[in-house]
Amino acid sequence: MRFPSRCDRTATARHRLGEPVERRAEKQARVFIVNGEPRAIEAANLADALQKLDYADAVVATALNGEFVPARKRETTPVKDGDRIEIVAPRQGG
Repeated sequence: MRFPSRCDRTATARHRLGEPVERRAEKQARVFIVNGEPRAIEAANLADALQKLDYADAVVATALNGEFVPARKRETTPVKDGDRIEIVAPRQGG
């Protein structure tokens, strides 16, 4: 019987947890300022943050640290601890 090497055990541990250690690290809870209020959420990018804040399917405009981020770029826009996220929903009326 062959005993697993240290590398084998590490690979097995990563597999049992579902994703590599590097991937888990980038989704740690971070504190963001969302519309002026501090919020602690796990997010690697702006799209993740919106999903955790229950805006995944909402039609909203977003800004990260004062810069507008179009919807098509949210998944590729990384977020980090302390970032300011502004979420604005359109209003109707006149």
